[in-house]
Order: sequence, then structure tokens, then C-alpha cells
Amino acid sequence: MLVLFEMSVGYVIFKVPSEKKLQEADSSWRKIETPEKANKIAKLAHFEKFQATAEALAALTALMEDKTSAVSSWMGRTRRHRETYELF
Repeated sequence: MLVLFEMSVGYVIFKVPSEKKLQEADSSWRKIETPEKANKIAKLAHFEKFQATAEALAALTALMEDKTSAVSSWMGRTRRHRETYELF
């Protein structure tokens, strides 16, 4: 399973081997309190940095307005250019 996070610096995609591990981590922050522990639950798959503040603001606004076509478009471009995504 892939998990998308939108942060102030860009989009981050994590690969989570099972939904159960994610639910277990959600119930106890101690399971992810260090990078080593978090890495057992989710692996960084991709990071896409925003080029400018305006791009970050536009992405946040789109998500708040439930207009996710920009995210879908970005993920589509990412998949075509990164063969590692084709494995997921």
C-alpha cells in the first residue's frame, strides 16, 4: 500500500507493507518515535519537492477544496518516469 503525505515542502509517498502495521502504529506513537522504528513500518518511496511557495499554497488549497486532480496528475507523471512505482 502507498501512503501519500502532503507537507509544506512537498509530497511524500511511503510504501507500507501491510495496513495492519499502519493501524498498529496509529494506536501507539512509541512504535514510530524514532526513524529506525518508523522505517520498520513504512519505507520512503518518493519525495517531490515544491519548487516555490506558490506551488505549495496551490497544492494545499486544492486538497482543502477536495480538488485532487493535481495530485492525481503528479502521481501519474511520477509513475511513468519512475519504474520503481511500477513494482508497487
